Amino acid sequence: MGSPLDSRWPIIRKPGLAAPGKISAATVETIDIIPTLADLEGISAPDSLDGMSLRPFLENPAAASAKPATARGSHGDVRNDRWRLIVRRDGTRPELFDYDTDPGETTNHAAANPEVVESLMKLIK
Repeated sequence: MGSPLDSRWPIIRKPGLAAPGKISAATVETIDIIPTLADLEGISAPDSLDGMSLRPFLENPAAASAKPATARGSHGDVRNDRWRLIVRRDGTRPELFDYDTDPGETTNHAAANPEVVESLMKLIK
């Protein structure tokens, strides 16, 4: 299980990469950090690890996200490049945030975008 990693500051740097210090807007997860560090050091990550190397985003910060980030706990949470959906276990209304127009998550767009809610809900279940 991972959780979305939202950082506006560089957290991984490696000398010699094509775009040092550049920030990627790609959606990634915390489970991607160890495979990334292993890849950058040229060692194989154990097969038992989930996650993927973030090297493509370090080399090309403009690259699109490879997959949505999901988390499960007291609620279901899925995040892609544009949307974040939060669904509480108690069945209360879902919350859908549009990062293109509202990165501060101040407006719930779920009622206006039921098709997006339905699509993202499938990734949580």
